[in-house]
Amino acid sequence: MAEAIPVILLTGYLGSGKTTLLNHLLGLPAIASQRLALIINEFGPLGVDGKMVDSPGHAKYEINKGSVFCVCTKTQFVKVLKEIADSDSCDLVLLEATGIAETADLESFFDEPGLAGRFALQANLCLVDPVSFVKVAAFLKAATNQAAAADGIVINKTDLADSDELKKLQEVLRGINPRAAITTTQYGVISEEFLLSLRHEGGVDAGRMRSEAPSNIVAVAFEGGEVFDKELFDAVLREHAERILRLKGNIKFGLGVRFVEMVSGQAIDKAPKADLDETSFVVIGYGISKQQLHDAFCGAMI
Repeated sequence: MAEAIPVILLTGYLGSGKTTLLNHLLGLPAIASQRLALIINEFGPLGVDGKMVDSPGHAKYEINKGSVFCVCTKTQFVKVLKEIADSDSCDLVLLEATGIAETADLESFFDEPGLAGRFALQANLCLVDPVSFVKVAAFLKAATNQAAAADGIVINKTDLADSDELKKLQEVLRGINPRAAITTTQYGVISEEFLLSLRHEGGVDAGRMRSEAPSNIVAVAFEGGEVFDKELFDAVLREHAERILRLKGNIKFGLGVRFVEMVSGQAIDKAPKADLDETSFVVIGYGISKQQLHDAFCGAMI
């Protein structure tokens, strides 16, 4: 029997900085020196995060049919794992889960027939955004479950909170998970020493896997030649700020394409990484129907 392939799992609520952390990990000597397989899962049909991962020379697999906690992606996920295991060309798997994934469901996939013993979870790293976490922890169980199951917790974006808020957040996180090592940072920059010090502790109770995403969370995608009016688009963001959990992607406005990202009611707007001429973005909403969310943004089209 071949030695089990180690897996580093990245979890964390929407917008906590998982893709930025993943790119940072790819530059660490202990990671970069290995033959890698990257699995990137997103809630929604477009691979926005996958396009933002710097992965030259690495095998990359994108799962975008919903959420990795959901039975609807189980077949695809297991197929990818079997392909990686059979390739005999992978030393380490980096798995970036969607922001509303259930860690227990993820771990159960590695025990599926044909996979048991072929992978070993080396570390479960959970990112926490000090602003969004405190807003969603009370009503979105997946966010607290991710923190509870983690071997290491990274409080990211520390520039968004003061010292008292960060201290209180650490107390809350230690109450949720007293065994996890905690580090604080900005832009997902963690030390190689912190990562390598983590050891996975199993025993997460998988329970019954969800057969569908939570009914109060929806995703809408726009892709193609749609052009949006910038003022109307910004007005939609303001009107629905409390109901938009996450928005990310490239939007073509009258003056060209801009990369727009929104989480916790805060939006950023900057030039895209590449010279693009089309719209491609996903919006994840809470407490609003898919049709209402879709219609709201359609109303901003030119």
